Amino acid sequence: MGEPVSGTLLQQNASASTEIDDLQLTIEGETRHHQDSSRRHYIYKVPDHFHKSSQQAYTPQVISIGPWHNGNKKLQKMENYKATYWKDFQQRARLTDEKISKIMKEIEEKVPACYEENRPNSDKRFAQIILHDATFIIEYFLRCRFPELQTDKDRAAITRLRAASMRLDFLLLENQLPFFIIEELYKLLLGVDEADQSRLPSFIDLTFDYFQGFNTQNHEKPGPNSDFRINHFVDLLRRFYLPRPNSSFSEKLKRPDNHDPVEGNCLSQLARSKSGNHDPVEEMYCTSQLAEAGMTFKKSESGRCLLELNFENGMLEIPGFILNKDTELCARNLMAWEQLHYPPNEEYITDYFRLLDFLIDTDKDVGLLRRKKILVNRLGDKCATIVNNLCSNNVADTPRTLYYKKLCQDLGHFYNNPWNSWKIKLRRDLSTPWVIVTTISAIFLLVLTLV
Repeated sequence: MGEPVSGTLLQQNASASTEIDDLQLTIEGETRHHQDSSRRHYIYKVPDHFHKSSQQAYTPQVISIGPWHNGNKKLQKMENYKATYWKDFQQRARLTDEKISKIMKEIEEKVPACYEENRPNSDKRFAQIILHDATFIIEYFLRCRFPELQTDKDRAAITRLRAASMRLDFLLLENQLPFFIIEELYKLLLGVDEADQSRLPSFIDLTFDYFQGFNTQNHEKPGPNSDFRINHFVDLLRRFYLPRPNSSFSEKLKRPDNHDPVEGNCLSQLARSKSGNHDPVEEMYCTSQLAEAGMTFKKSESGRCLLELNFENGMLEIPGFILNKDTELCARNLMAWEQLHYPPNEEYITDYFRLLDFLIDTDKDVGLLRRKKILVNRLGDKCATIVNNLCSNNVADTPRTLYYKKLCQDLGHFYNNPWNSWKIKLRRDLSTPWVIVTTISAIFLLVLTLV
């Protein structure tokens, strides 16, 4: 690798100077946008108490992105390869030393505000890390989209196993770059006129392609005039979990009566109850307990939002889901992202996994959901334990979105219905053949006595 690619696929940029000026203006505009919209940084160090549950879930295994894990000796191999991709990008964008210095200065001035305080690098070293990591991502995403760009050296250095690990490393909260800086550096590969721009997809297009395996609802790629904005790759993953824009469930999720941070969330109250801190307002039961009460379970139709559980006429519809090591990593980083950045009434993903924690309590619950084709378990006999540990040490005891409040109440009312409670008692009393025989004999004797 190292040779510039020419032709219609990756057109050489003869107007890089103009693009550098545009980059400065765009960075300023994007920085203002993000500061105005969030009023704070959005790339965080995960708190220590999160790490207690699973250190590996927040730590890159193959590649460091951004300042937090830069310098880790275990990740040095990819640092060497970043240098190669940086040279390729320089040639492709025709960047002179003067232009590089100008880019570095803009990064030094604008990008640090996106990060939590106490960055471990000097301004110049920080800017160099951002520049090299961003251009690596650009070059790597291009090679993933266009396999003909890959060389034998690429394939030898980034094996399929390493590539799979890299994809997960890109979804760690501590391993992020501001999306806008990658996007603007990518535009240096494009010409200033529309003819040149048509030769390459947009960077958001490349990003959607790269993470398509996580886009289970088939969210549409944003068009060229879209106001679609994300902070970084973890923020995009959260978008994939949320319902499609303008869908009925999306409107229901955002409805004002689902947002009441004063009352508190039923799930928050349940979490406190489970830890023994407070009496619950509504008690929640696992799937095997609910099944004992006569509740039935059904897998929702494919393509439905993962968060959209529906309970009606004694049947709980649950969208199908897979539990594996990737699920655990994504769940932990998404919950950390929501709790560190979003207001309590928008922690939708966190509430979903909190509900899952109550529905899946033992292996019996796992087996029930598997038989109903709702759950694909790739964690083996550790599945229930891992689900129960997802929310330990990381879910703050504060009010959250009330979306699942009615669902929790309905499930609790169903279980505690006198008729359903009687059925539970009857099933337990008749749980063995000996008890059944004894009961029948007693009834028979009673009938004879009456006769």
